[in-house]
Amino acid sequence: MDMFIKRVKLILQSEDSECGQACLAMIFNYYGYGISLPELRKNHSAQTGGTKVSYLMETCNDHGFRAIAYSLTIEELRKLTLPCILHWNFSHFVVLTKINKNSVEINDPALGCMRIDQDKLKQYFTGVAVEIKKSESFSPVKPKKINIRDVTGKVIGFIPFIFKMLAASILIDIIALLMPRISQLILDKVIPDHDKNLLIFCFLVSLALLVLQFVISTMSDLTKIKFEAYFKSNWRSNVFSKLTRLPVDFFKSRGFGNI
Repeated sequence: MDMFIKRVKLILQSEDSECGQACLAMIFNYYGYGISLPELRKNHSAQTGGTKVSYLMETCNDHGFRAIAYSLTIEELRKLTLPCILHWNFSHFVVLTKINKNSVEINDPALGCMRIDQDKLKQYFTGVAVEIKKSESFSPVKPKKINIRDVTGKVIGFIPFIFKMLAASILIDIIALLMPRISQLILDKVIPDHDKNLLIFCFLVSLALLVLQFVISTMSDLTKIKFEAYFKSNWRSNVFSKLTRLPVDFFKSRGFGNI
């Protein structure tokens, strides 16, 4: 058994009955097979009433892995290749990631990463474990990158807002650069030459720049507020539209707080 292994990335379940799928996604990604839980759910829908060991084994075969189920004692867990899947509390699956002297470490798709002592292990482990290894047909898969539109949906009409805010930012920076030049002109020309006309000119220009800076800053703030309201409105509309297109099973398999 591998006593020291690289970290298994935690993947939390979002449906009540997909703990087995979440465990498979964790192990698949550990071995370089980049698949997300939604992708796995789409290709292999969760079983009604909970996941069975046979389902885990069939899913492994479909993705280039070989799964073997064992009935064993806690002491025999050390013989398995980690990470592996443990049947937990007769209604759940977790990923065993590490075995210590007096405890084990698991990734629970419902609760997160946990360290379990021997007493709790005896209480929850049912004696069934699934060891998963790469088969001869295995080929690595790069994980798909998440596009921002996958999260926000398609939001159109925001480019004018971006352009206005960018232009305002540039103008404010230009004004900020001009103000020290006017001060320098007063020190170098107005004071030594006692030039009142130039002093009045510098004063008027400075006043105009300050007023312009205030106006631009105010318009920029208003544009940001409008952009935020516009973006939220479109995003909410996209989310609602997507929810109305989801199948009924999506809502049946989730608790109210998970939707």
